[in-house]
Amino acid sequence: MFTGATIGPIDYSQFGGYLIAATTLGAVQDNHLAPVVATAAPKKQLSIATYNVENPAPSNPDSKFQALARGIVTNLASPDIIAVEEVQDNDGATDDGVVAADQTISKLTAAVVAAGGPHYDSREIDPVNDQDGGQPGGNIRVMFLYNPAVVTFADAGAPTVNRSTTGTQVTKKKGEPALSLSPGRIDPTNAVWNASRKPLVGEFEFNGQDVFVIANHFDAKLGDQSQDGRFQFPAQSSAVQRAGQALVEHNFINQILAIDKKANAVVVGDLNDYQFSPALSVLKTGTSDGSGKPTLTRPDHHPAGQPAVHLRFRRGVRGPGPHPDHQGHRHVHLPGGARQRRVRRPGQRPRPAGRGHQALTAGSGGWGTQPPQDGGRGTRPPYCPRTAVASGACEAGEDCRGPTDVTVPNVGQIAADQAGAGLGTLRPAR
Repeated sequence: MFTGATIGPIDYSQFGGYLIAATTLGAVQDNHLAPVVATAAPKKQLSIATYNVENPAPSNPDSKFQALARGIVTNLASPDIIAVEEVQDNDGATDDGVVAADQTISKLTAAVVAAGGPHYDSREIDPVNDQDGGQPGGNIRVMFLYNPAVVTFADAGAPTVNRSTTGTQVTKKKGEPALSLSPGRIDPTNAVWNASRKPLVGEFEFNGQDVFVIANHFDAKLGDQSQDGRFQFPAQSSAVQRAGQALVEHNFINQILAIDKKANAVVVGDLNDYQFSPALSVLKTGTSDGSGKPTLTRPDHHPAGQPAVHLRFRRGVRGPGPHPDHQGHRHVHLPGGARQRRVRRPGQRPRPAGRGHQALTAGSGGWGTQPPQDGGRGTRPPYCPRTAVASGACEAGEDCRGPTDVTVPNVGQIAADQAGAGLGTLRPAR
């Protein structure tokens, strides 16, 4: 904490809320605040966490991987399954066409073992070069780490299939839902995922039960006007793309539940939005205003500010809380602003989720909707030359990346709803 006076004008933060543009800072006093430590799940419970590791690459110092490993082993108590976001390729930000991340993953899993954690196995799908957003050349992706001593990963699909561009399909196997590709990506060529991470879905087995986990890192808010800024209503075009992403995923979950309304489904990761946002409403109900039948339930609670991690389950999944739809869960806050979340549930279908830049969700009863058939096409805001960006002359409402229109299918009504709510029009994908 700061002791003494901190002086400066109040300004708008980038995404919402306010900050002090300090001209004078008080002295720093370390009160040795202990980071949150999760409680390890009992053997009959499955623990699932989500962790945004913020762009690790093999060239990073060992200290970064050691800190990430401590977060997994100590603070998250070595979850059985971890959805990990922002894993970079083997040469990091060097933009040379490399997309493989096996060296990055090996360095992370080795650090976990060195920190006293389990020998995690991993599953991921390399993105198409420079097509998933993030730091140019870094090719960030989402992946699964899982403890093979606790859970089994159900690999499915021919190894020759190009999973970067071929989406997995929900199939029926012996009367139960299954995936044509596991791990697989959900509709990866759909325009809603332009310049954004594609969700990764995998089928796991725990104590004889199948568990479908979807790892996410939705479109970021870069370029949006601040929620509390001087432009009201703010232009937040990325909200339209996230709503489109949420609808694609909502419909995918409903395909699983149409086969088995009691299927174990968990949605985790960095959804880049508030729990009350239209995108999260679409993910849960299929509608931006929440008027649809809820398919997912959210066991977590966020205090002030944008939630880092969201956690959602199939409705009706029972947990240890006082309400039938409550699962055991915990937000884990680490030094330096890193936030993690963990959830666990007892008995047959336990789940958790972790760390935080985003949101989590899981589906429920056999209900589904058809997406609207009209398309949504937005217009870009005024173009701001990059010279103006460098000089600080670019206005908050201007697009600093050049003139590009984006067509997002199946979100026409969502775009209209959000424009009516003052959320602005669709701008180029982030």
